[in-house]
Amino acid sequence: MRVTPREERVIRDRMRSFEPPPSASLRHMLRAGTRAPHDALDRAVGAIADEASYRRYLRGLYAFRAPVEAALERAAVPEGLADWRLVPLAPRLRADLDDLGEPAPRPDDCPETPGPSAAAGMLYVLEGAAIGANLLRVRAARLGFDAGRGARHLARPEEAGRWGAFVARLDAAAGIDPEAALAGAQAAFAGAARAFAGAGAR
Repeated sequence: MRVTPREERVIRDRMRSFEPPPSASLRHMLRAGTRAPHDALDRAVGAIADEASYRRYLRGLYAFRAPVEAALERAAVPEGLADWRLVPLAPRLRADLDDLGEPAPRPDDCPETPGPSAAAGMLYVLEGAAIGANLLRVRAARLGFDAGRGARHLARPEEAGRWGAFVARLDAAAGIDPEAALAGAQAAFAGAARAFAGAGAR
């Protein structure tokens, strides 16, 4: 039996409908898997509209980043990210707190040294946190803080194009266990939630 070109197209279209969708990239899987804790953290941080809320933000961010940065410094990472260097913000945050006469809070409990895939997930969270730096820099400036006083951690010229470069490397890196990476990312968000909850208690 002869198949017409139109029938051939219909058959091809039907066959495509049974093909599994292409697997999502790791970055998209991590974004989907952390959407709920990410949204909850945004609500916990709240609007930074005055000096009191800015001080709370600094306390929470320092309490979160100091132990996670220390854990990542000890950790091995997947080969594709081996030469990626996290820019530590904890020292800058400590200086910002000093500028405001704000005692550094007790950091969140230091997490165990993560495995390579979990470390990749934690890096995803810390690198992604820089995306909102421009907006925060504007808000800090309205309160009188800048790279010279109180907002050193937001003056980050090294961030230009950094996020795009990171997620490209993340997606291309071989040997990452997606479930372990997601667990690492979720653990980072859980630590941030605890840190910001504690930052509100004085």
